[in-house]
Amino acid sequence: MKVPPWPAVAFVAAAVVAWYLLPGPLGGPERTGTPVHVPVTPAPVATAPHPDCVRRKNLSVATGDDISAGSFRREVFRQWNEAHPDATLIEVSGGTDERRAQMAAPAQAGSCEYDVLILDVAWVAEFARLGYIQPIPFDPRGFLPALRKTAMVDGELYGVPFAADAPLEFQRTDVTDGLYALQLGDTESGTINLLEMIGTAGGHIVGGDESTDVTLGEERERTWRALSGWKVRTTGDQRVGVIEQSLDDDEDESLLAFRNGQTAAKEPVAYMRNWPIAFHRLAADPLTMRDPARKDALRFRVRALPGGVLGGSVLAVSRHTARLPEAMQLIRELTGHRAQAELFACGGYAPVLTSVYDAYAGAGARDCAALLSDAKPKPDSEPVAISAAELSGLAAEIRRAIEGASGSETGDDARIRPKSEFYARFSEAFRRCARGAMAGTVSEEAFFASAEMLREALKGRITAEPPC
Repeated sequence: MKVPPWPAVAFVAAAVVAWYLLPGPLGGPERTGTPVHVPVTPAPVATAPHPDCVRRKNLSVATGDDISAGSFRREVFRQWNEAHPDATLIEVSGGTDERRAQMAAPAQAGSCEYDVLILDVAWVAEFARLGYIQPIPFDPRGFLPALRKTAMVDGELYGVPFAADAPLEFQRTDVTDGLYALQLGDTESGTINLLEMIGTAGGHIVGGDESTDVTLGEERERTWRALSGWKVRTTGDQRVGVIEQSLDDDEDESLLAFRNGQTAAKEPVAYMRNWPIAFHRLAADPLTMRDPARKDALRFRVRALPGGVLGGSVLAVSRHTARLPEAMQLIRELTGHRAQAELFACGGYAPVLTSVYDAYAGAGARDCAALLSDAKPKPDSEPVAISAAELSGLAAEIRRAIEGASGSETGDDARIRPKSEFYARFSEAFRRCARGAMAGTVSEEAFFASAEMLREALKGRITAEPPC
């Protein structure tokens, strides 16, 4: 897909941000003995759209790489373009922080390079409070309640849920006495896994949806045991070893080890924590993940991990767009029942609508081929061969992971990461301390003393001599 050239001023803004956040003499403020307030961006947000925004005729949608089965998300946009004004899908590559910076840079420069942004839920507070996106006139009823919360900032809706993400445990049925694959590397997936690991052990890390509080002292013994004893994980009534390479792995690397049934070092792998999208990537592989002796039954099963950390994405609208009506029309289309069902059945994206989960819990369950049989226009892609029964089982586990075993009243529903425009700073600091505790380079006392430093990080401040 074509990626249009960036305005030069966007590059300048991004460079200034990068310089400003570097420590010491290389850039940014010196670290002193007390916390110093450092804004995420020194570049002012323009108050009026660039003239090019008025002249451009097509919608521009920024997103990360399409990781759906068969790149089906592109197919949904192709269907839209058959009947509406063109929407150009711009896939921004790179790691989480790189994508975030590239999506923020045009807004900092006052450009409407993007009209609609598909944002990770962890970025919504930052983009909203810094003025990059605008409140959306949209009725959020019909979405799972926990997902509506991810798009709310300071009491206003700044995004419409587009794809859900909640943790699932994958277990191979043909590998016995295998190890567990996690993602504990120095990336955002590492932060999520660490928060979940502590939470499922009975520990406690962060406060409520809008809170910037950090509590490490509650359930201190369990929290520390989860970090220092990370090489063993409890699943059901079993204690399972964790593969060593989890310390460096992301979701794709864990998926590869699970699909192969072993690591590169020939350690057997039987379990994996991953997102729902991994189901389709596995189930659509008939050579290794289906058993011909059992009528091509799956060689793995999934179950919800209640109390995990909620991921996913929302559709947000640039503050500078001159095409708000068209942007809202696209958003309504992408979050309608038909599109959400197709994205789930054909692409593997977990749906956001209650109606889709209800359909897959009853007689309305349809596989990808059935959904696309009456699609107009006809899709270019081939339907994935995942049965309606398999999709129904997956949908039930995703919903259980999001809402808990009996719905969100139980307290074991998926948790939301703290909403702060400085969340990225908190995530990096927390990861540094937690991974240090796992490696034995950060003491128990130093780890729990880091709570104040993490609170300051959520407020946009950095400490000269952090405890870890």
